[in-house]
Amino acid sequence: MSMSHLVLQERPEGEITETTFKKVSESLPETLKKGQVLVKVTYVSVDPAMRGSLEDVRSYLPPIPIGGSMWAAGLGEVIKSENADFPVGEIVRGNYGFADHFLSQDGSDLEKLSFKDVDIPQYLALFGITGLTAYIGLMKLIDPQPGQTIVVSGAAGAVGSIVCQIAKLKGARVVGIAGTPEKVRWLLNDLKVDAALNYKSPDYEKEFVEATKDLIDGYFDNVGGKTLDLALQQVKPHARFAICGSISGYNGKVEPLYNYMNIVKFSLKIEGFIILEHQADFPKAVSDLSTWLKEGKIISRVDIIDGKVEELPRALAGLFKGTNTGKRIVKLKV
Repeated sequence: MSMSHLVLQERPEGEITETTFKKVSESLPETLKKGQVLVKVTYVSVDPAMRGSLEDVRSYLPPIPIGGSMWAAGLGEVIKSENADFPVGEIVRGNYGFADHFLSQDGSDLEKLSFKDVDIPQYLALFGITGLTAYIGLMKLIDPQPGQTIVVSGAAGAVGSIVCQIAKLKGARVVGIAGTPEKVRWLLNDLKVDAALNYKSPDYEKEFVEATKDLIDGYFDNVGGKTLDLALQQVKPHARFAICGSISGYNGKVEPLYNYMNIVKFSLKIEGFIILEHQADFPKAVSDLSTWLKEGKIISRVDIIDGKVEELPRALAGLFKGTNTGKRIVKLKV
């Protein structure tokens, strides 16, 4: 049998295509050295931030070199082990990349699962970077209070859908922005947001102004572009903005900000954040998220696609076309 992974073949100009990555295969090891663990990858997370790593530009993570492997959180089952800490059959989480198998040299890059009564894919969703980003970005940077108006862009996505629910739990009035009528209905009916808008509506700007006529206390931004500019237009003094991403511009289409000076006029606090810089807050976040999930106070929707490792780029590209609702995860077929 063989093990396969994808490497970067060329840097995309705009959208990710079938030539962005190429598959590399090698034989599975027949025997392992002392300490080694062989994992069969079963689930792979795809995230918008991956797009930035394909660019040869300075960022919080170094760019992936041509011929290098994409980073990706994954879940898998130990199928061979020479490490007593990781017996065969153990389910483990790690940075496996776009791969169907992963060989750990000593187990230090593997993590056992904390909660045994949780659906396994949630370790890449609510209890992964997705849930942590939503919790910490909202709670630390915006700090929603009862009665305040919080606007969330990308509200039907992995991070945004969790942000909406936490803000509601904190007593805020929540306005969610999404890109299809189905997502708008999901936000209203399932997540119970107070207002939901379709940014593709011909009357979107008018609808945004109406939904925020009492002005915005906090804005959680996943998309940038026109929605960010509208949020800047509709702010209260001292409003707080958490800048998580700019998915509208990840493929090279950057829109201008016309209301930039409102940052000065209304003494806004606008802060970008990298979740890896907040690891001290992870235990509190996981504790609260797990409690809310068990109590039925939040839901975490997982958008699972079945496919082989070579189909991972297509799943990633779909994020920028809005084809997912909730957290997109690929269940690998080997």
